[in-house]
Amino acid sequence: MSLDQKSETVKEFYETTEKKTLLLSLKAGNVGLTLTCASHVIILDPFWNPYVEFQAIDRTHRIGQTKEVYVHRILIEKTIEDRIMRLQEEKQEMVDAALDPEGRKSINRLGRRELGFLFGLNGLSEDD
Repeated sequence: MSLDQKSETVKEFYETTEKKTLLLSLKAGNVGLTLTCASHVIILDPFWNPYVEFQAIDRTHRIGQTKEVYVHRILIEKTIEDRIMRLQEEKQEMVDAALDPEGRKSINRLGRRELGFLFGLNGLSEDD
């Protein structure tokens, strides 16, 4: 979608009074949007880096938001999505435990062990 098309779509999303849905990819939803007219965020395809999701969700949590915002995750158990959520938890714990800015850099990369875990090739423990 071009920048003009994106702007027009967001404008229409704000102006319509009918029930409405705006579908966004995490990539489109985490950059340069303010969607304070939205009240529900539904994540169907989780991303291994929790901060990408947080940033996309924050599009609705802007100055001017007057409604309560609900975040829903629709996931299927025992799939790669389950493992992505576990990986998100691990990444979140790493960043929370980091005492210096260098700790945040590791959140943006997946190592071999983490890739193997996502595709069910190994467990995610210190021994792998």
